[in-house]
Amino acid sequence: MCIDAASPIPPAAGFKVQFAVSERPTPFVSIPAQWTPMCFDLAALGLTSTDLSQVHFLFTIVSNDMNAPAGGSVLLDNIRFDSAPSSQQNALSFPLANQIFGVVPASDIVPGRVAIPPDQVAANLTTIYESSLTMLALLSSGSTQNANSAREIADAFVYALAHDNQGDPIPKAPDGSCGLHNGMSSGDLPLFNDQGPSAGLNQIRLSGFSIASNLCGPTHFCVVLDGATGGNNAFAILALAAAYRKLNDQRYLDAARTIGNWIYGNLLDTAGTGFGGYYLGYPDEGKPKVLVTGKSIENNADIFRAFLTLGDIALGLGRTAEATEWKRRAKIAGDFAMQLFDPIAGRFYGGTVPPTTPPSPGITPNGPQKGNDVINTFDFLDSQTFTVLALASSSLYQNAIDWRRPIQWLLIHFVQSINAGGQ
Repeated sequence: MCIDAASPIPPAAGFKVQFAVSERPTPFVSIPAQWTPMCFDLAALGLTSTDLSQVHFLFTIVSNDMNAPAGGSVLLDNIRFDSAPSSQQNALSFPLANQIFGVVPASDIVPGRVAIPPDQVAANLTTIYESSLTMLALLSSGSTQNANSAREIADAFVYALAHDNQGDPIPKAPDGSCGLHNGMSSGDLPLFNDQGPSAGLNQIRLSGFSIASNLCGPTHFCVVLDGATGGNNAFAILALAAAYRKLNDQRYLDAARTIGNWIYGNLLDTAGTGFGGYYLGYPDEGKPKVLVTGKSIENNADIFRAFLTLGDIALGLGRTAEATEWKRRAKIAGDFAMQLFDPIAGRFYGGTVPPTTPPSPGITPNGPQKGNDVINTFDFLDSQTFTVLALASSSLYQNAIDWRRPIQWLLIHFVQSINAGGQ
């Protein structure tokens, strides 16, 4: 076990600490004032392979009245095992998405605009959107090493789809298809500790943070991004489809189809009276998984491109009927997006909301109404960019509008100029 340690504030003479793995301590050691690498052999701590197969106290630091009579401060960084245990080298996990820097966790809501420090919220959060973009970038590089890294992410997606957390599951589609949570925990994906019948063993770890207050109930654990949206899941489809094409693993195409069927089965607006398209999805923050019936133009643009991709793959495999169905489903999303183009301003609206929705940050429900949909006219940057990227090159819509106009509109309304250090 290796660490970098420093004690920059000169402590009282004789200040020493012990480190421990699985409650097996090192000898008491002094900590230099400068950052110093320190390593301890696990066998020297008396740890056997049996001990290391069941570690619940991964790392501790302690002292006592004899070795710290006046106290002292220790800074630690880069705590690690060298080399990584073999079980970890093949562990299912998503990429680390956020790096945090020693924020003091809040014990309850703090005053001001941000209720909880972002570093506390994002400490173990990784999102399927970022993981999907990472996969696409790795697969496009042409590197064998990067392709193997992309495979690890794809395998994590496949596992997550089949092992939802039953304490906070995403509702399944009528045909049994599953979707993915917006975010999960970085690091080990499966929970290996049994928390009771159907309550944890081998199910995915959701991201969240601990808090002293009852802000999130008696567990004192607040889940983060545990909901599911069609847009985020559409990016997972695009990534898995790319992995199938590059790595020729049928599991990735099967997972992409499953997610597509979930989007169609659960998020499709079947009322037939509004603007059509696909609903947003299910809420985050541990809220009951009740369908949010607002719609996002960005999400529908993502869904359009994802379904079109599945249709192209099906056509390449000679599955004509399946290809036709995916393209029909894609057109539902694309038609919704095109109805939200403002021909006067030359921009796209943000989406729709139910008629009773009050104005709030990001929601201006003052556009045209159709059935149970009212257009949200709030100006979003991604309403212009995502929609153009997804639809402009499609034969269905490439001649429907002048696609230069939303880009011109965003360049007028969203470009920022910042001066820093005289530049």
